[in-house]
Amino acid sequence: LFIVYLRSRYWGMATPGWEVVSFFVLSCLISWPLWGYNAYCNKTKNCEEIPFLIQLGSVGPLVAAMLLTFSTSGFHGVKSFFESSYKYDKKNWRWIILSFMLPIIIMITSGFLFQIFGGGPETHFEPIEFVTAFIAALMILPMEETGWRGFALPRLFEALQPPPAPQEQPSQPSQEKAAAASKSEKGRQTRPPRPIARKPQSKAESIIIPSMVLGTMSACFKLPLFFFASPYVPLDTSIRGISQELTYYVTGLDLLSIIISVIWLRCNRTTTAAVIFSSGIYAAVFAMQTTHIGKLFSYVAITSIPVAAVLIQRAPAVR
Repeated sequence: LFIVYLRSRYWGMATPGWEVVSFFVLSCLISWPLWGYNAYCNKTKNCEEIPFLIQLGSVGPLVAAMLLTFSTSGFHGVKSFFESSYKYDKKNWRWIILSFMLPIIIMITSGFLFQIFGGGPETHFEPIEFVTAFIAALMILPMEETGWRGFALPRLFEALQPPPAPQEQPSQPSQEKAAAASKSEKGRQTRPPRPIARKPQSKAESIIIPSMVLGTMSACFKLPLFFFASPYVPLDTSIRGISQELTYYVTGLDLLSIIISVIWLRCNRTTTAAVIFSSGIYAAVFAMQTTHIGKLFSYVAITSIPVAAVLIQRAPAVR
């Protein structure tokens, strides 16, 4: 895949959409074997699981982003990539605080709804476990978010923007003479076709569509984690149950991805806010001690809809 990407670069085909596809496939090729080993051990019982591989598998998006950036810009491009991903502006401190508080509010509300309407277990939010898990997540999730938000999201914004409507070019003198000659010969003048007007995207569409695509990609990236003993699903879950949990998880992650994208845009496209928000989400899940993360995320989606609707109104225009 990496060789094909290099060739496409020299062939002039390295478009933003191609870079995103290459990034996703390369991330899976790096991370899935690490997670797949634990899945194999869990199903066959022929070996012992290595818990550290769950955390180590998160390195896939970071390595993929570094490789693809290096292939186009070299070491200087990799350095600039990290500098732009983690730049800090003092003016964004309110959004940094919001990226820490919102996950706690969203997850506690979702757990409450899950307990009442979804038949979920009684929700207990342990503050000490949340702080411990939050610190651990801050050391792990930068490996993922640097790839998802620092590399893939800007290219998705660029790739999914509609092309500008073609503008009608003024007729040249030679074209006018040719048209006049054609009129005298055929008795009529052939008019050039009018350009097709394309409706520009609204601000909400320009944020929601790329964010949901990225949320679906990041959820599918974690597919192996649904097939062995982990907090995502109980150990004895059937294949049908796993597919349902994964559907719930994708839905919730899509809505959370919209919120992260708005905060990311408001913070001048720094990945720091995305890392803090994602760390808060997973730390809250750990503090709630639930074994049905997928079903819980269906209520996360419900809770995130009004939050995303409010934040989109405060989002800057995507350029």
